[in-house]
Amino acid sequence: MAFIFRSLSAIMLKNYYEPRLKLEKEYYFTFLQFIKNIPKSNFGKFVVFVSLSTLATQIASPFFAVYMLRELNFSYTFWISTVISSILASLLFMPIWGKFTDKYGTVKTLKITGIFTPLVPFLWLLSPLLYKINFYLLLAYIIIVESFSGFIWAGFNLAAGNFIYDAVTRQRMALCIAYFSVINSIGFFIGASFGGIVSSMSSIPFGISPLIFVFFISGIARFLVYIFVSPTIKEVRTVKDLDIKNMHKDLLDFKPKKILNHLK
Repeated sequence: MAFIFRSLSAIMLKNYYEPRLKLEKEYYFTFLQFIKNIPKSNFGKFVVFVSLSTLATQIASPFFAVYMLRELNFSYTFWISTVISSILASLLFMPIWGKFTDKYGTVKTLKITGIFTPLVPFLWLLSPLLYKINFYLLLAYIIIVESFSGFIWAGFNLAAGNFIYDAVTRQRMALCIAYFSVINSIGFFIGASFGGIVSSMSSIPFGISPLIFVFFISGIARFLVYIFVSPTIKEVRTVKDLDIKNMHKDLLDFKPKKILNHLK
């Protein structure tokens, strides 16, 4: 089924008109030049932040499903319900994050959501305890955690995408997105590979599950990336100052009618 639908998607995408890419010589720079310029470039620092965040996230991300199915003995129905809860939360809160980003800027959104991304794997550390208490309590807890994850990542991913359009000129857009994608993909590969190595270890400190240890490492890594790298990124457009009262109102402006109108 996945092959069929991806093939249909590829056929439909092929029918889209795409103007031929023309690189203007005065705006061209090599990948090596881009790497060398990262310490001086605001966009370069953004690439480092997002790519390291991806690395830290992917240490754990591929293994949540494995953990639910193998160690928590979830049926496929229960597992799918947790996946759907995350997707629904992302869809529902994306319009709210969009308004928030327009008003307060992409960098503030990245920093607000970024501080909560380490919390997601840490919340999973409670799952073995809840598993011993009551299975349905555990299921409800994980659905809440995944909904929270969808809410946070909706804001982070939206802000990351919008930052590129704010920070990069039209002439350099294609190159910058390409170089960003390469570095981000490397972070993805390293993170998932490291998580796979740790999860396959037979001996883990304190006798805990290898997958739980992977979640712990991912949470620590996300936190360190946020603390050391996020302060280096600067906003590139004029935005409103962040007011806690207004921020609170903006994020809690959850009216079903408004959400449905945005999704239409």
